Amino acid sequence: MTRPSRTRRRGDRVLPLRLWLLVGLLALAGCMRGCPAPRCSCGDPLSGLRCGGGSGGPTPAVTPGVPCGAGACEEGAVCLRGICRSTGFAAEDELCRRGEACREHGVCGADYEASFLGLSSKLECVAVDAADCRVTPACAASGLCSLGDAECAATSDADCAPSARCASHDECTAVRGSCKRDWTRCDPYPALASAPAWAPVFGVLPAETYARVASARPPEPGAPGALACRVSRGADFDHLDVRVGARCAVHFGSVDGDFRAGAFVLPDIVLGANDAVAVALSDVEFLGGDAPGFGKARYPGTLPFRGALDGTEVECLLVDSDAAARAAAPELATADRALAEVARERPSARAPRAEPRALADARDALARAAAWLGWSHAELAGRVAVVETAQRDWPRRLGELHEHVWAVAAPRGTTSDLDSGLRVELRSVVCGDALRASLDPIHSSNLPTPECAVELAIENRGTGKLYLRDRPARLGDFVAELLRPKEGAAVLERGATVSLYLDGEPPRYSTSLDLVPAARAVVRLVSEQGALALGSGRADERALVVLGDGKGAVYLRAD
Repeated sequence: MTRPSRTRRRGDRVLPLRLWLLVGLLALAGCMRGCPAPRCSCGDPLSGLRCGGGSGGPTPAVTPGVPCGAGACEEGAVCLRGICRSTGFAAEDELCRRGEACREHGVCGADYEASFLGLSSKLECVAVDAADCRVTPACAASGLCSLGDAECAATSDADCAPSARCASHDECTAVRGSCKRDWTRCDPYPALASAPAWAPVFGVLPAETYARVASARPPEPGAPGALACRVSRGADFDHLDVRVGARCAVHFGSVDGDFRAGAFVLPDIVLGANDAVAVALSDVEFLGGDAPGFGKARYPGTLPFRGALDGTEVECLLVDSDAAARAAAPELATADRALAEVARERPSARAPRAEPRALADARDALARAAAWLGWSHAELAGRVAVVETAQRDWPRRLGELHEHVWAVAAPRGTTSDLDSGLRVELRSVVCGDALRASLDPIHSSNLPTPECAVELAIENRGTGKLYLRDRPARLGDFVAELLRPKEGAAVLERGATVSLYLDGEPPRYSTSLDLVPAARAVVRLVSEQGALALGSGRADERALVVLGDGKGAVYLRAD
């Protein structure tokens, strides 16, 4: 009998990551010794100043200092910042005051700090006075002008506002001790705010988009036009944020694949002399979304205008309404072709779809046209209405399909055969504890928690091996979908398996199963989108399972 094969793909990714994290933590524990960068490190202790305490002798114990405001300190101690300290402590404090790190980073006093794991303590140079922070280059450059937790920090927007990076990089908001760029407070562009809820936003367009209007005429002075900009950088990016004046397009679009050169377009823009077009680039797969680039170009009153910053180059044009209409015309033609195809398409029982095949193409083309014209433009309004009508109509048509197929679908306990050699039977609906007992917690965390699952008994009656893979929407050689009535219409949901196991064995999770001829197995199927509630007395219980192999399909009733 063929045994279920387990893949360790998830574990292969997680275990090395955990191992490296452990190694990194141990290394930090041994090296940092409570020494927050950039004040000092094990390899470069404050340009000659020791990161430890004393003169290389034993580490002093951490004891609370005695306040010296009300009287003199004991013999051999001095009053330092209101606390009685030993002369050795005072000597280390003076060394900190003379060090380069005091001038550069404001760490001008000594204090005890515990090691990374709290196992020991040593004297370290730390920030002790905001006045020291305010005279550092880091204050003027990055807004680190106030006293934070033993270091200079930006504790309010007032620290950030006068800094050089606020002016150059828009890093003007204090966030957890440093100045960050925050465009979420910007007003959105009116042309984008009027977009329908379903509209994709294409912030990053192919670089050749810019070439369409490279020789176009600008609008009359003071008149609005379409702002087209080309952006390039040596690192990949797939999202961008844009600010022009006080208005922003935050997380402005995404694309399939990464760019090193791209373009964006904004409609109905009026530029005044010296207005800045600022662009923040990001790669969603780069260290969890850290931004790899920022660029800014200022409008000098002539076109095109350019700017470069930190390796990011920005070049922009402003074009009049006629040029914008010409640039949008190909996208409108694409949308018209897609909408004509949508009007012809009817739901198929053999390969049902959640929406017409060409509807996404129509939405995308309209979004690209709206980048030039704005969503309120007359050329968009009628086409938007057609899209919304199709989106409302399709579920009703799916409902009619469901009623038609229900009459011919195989009821529970009846077998059906596919051309591939797979024989399938909807055996039962598994709910509650019986289902949860067979769910793998790591796998099921990627799916909504199902109330119930449809249990299919399958048999390979063909001559070749069949492959079952636990991936949403696809079961190896097969595609499983769930068609359910809902409020007079119907919804189509992709199927995802929560367990695969050989018939006759205890239910257990397996990521894959190779079914040799004559072998039998059990598949538990849930909705990829949401909980599948069957047998609970609800009106939408009559779910159809549509299982296809690319050549044909079988319809199974889960009533």
